[in-house]
Amino acid sequence: MDEPVENTTTHWWDSMWCKRIRRWVHRVGFFLILYILSTGPLYWKWYEAHYVEGPIFYQIFFFPVEVACKNEFVNNFFHWYVSWWS
Repeated sequence: MDEPVENTTTHWWDSMWCKRIRRWVHRVGFFLILYILSTGPLYWKWYEAHYVEGPIFYQIFFFPVEVACKNEFVNNFFHWYVSWWS
């Protein structure tokens, strides 16, 4: 009697490099979300660094947000989000 042959075909998404890429994308996405959400509570630290000569770290750290806020939609969303923390 012939024994059944198991299906040993592996898909490309099961490969080790694909799992590493997915893990990396998840980590970057997680930290990007944390970065964006941190702009609300730290807005006044950035404001102090930008206008009152406070710690320069916040001005440098949130520079990408400042550039993104040149877009009107992003700017409106940012002001709406920051208003939660004011």
